[in-house]
Amino acid sequence: NPHKTSWERSSGINAEYGETRFIRLNAEKAPFLTERLKIQVMPTILMAKDSTVCDRIVGFTDLGNSDNFPTSLLEWRIARSKCINYSGDLSRPPVEEVKEKKMVNIQRNLRQEEFSSDSELDD
Repeated sequence: NPHKTSWERSSGINAEYGETRFIRLNAEKAPFLTERLKIQVMPTILMAKDSTVCDRIVGFTDLGNSDNFPTSLLEWRIARSKCINYSGDLSRPPVEEVKEKKMVNIQRNLRQEEFSSDSELDD
């Protein structure tokens, strides 16, 4: 499950940077909040500062188009939003090989799933 790996990586960043807090949301069980935050693709990582969303990571595009991205890449991407005190170079992503790079071609669209079900096909 690629969403679990995103959560596991963010938990590691949360432990390293005391100024961050990561909150996991089950988008399918919180439709009001999902709509209010304009979450349409999973995974989506919202970055907020002073109670205002300042940036977002949608899908895996900013993370090397792979669900097997290194934690350092997520750390760098969050740092570009100035949400953590990062000591590395913000002008370019960290150079690390993605182990067993697996391309992610399908991103779940919550709107499509909301209106499609097996029972509709059984007419």
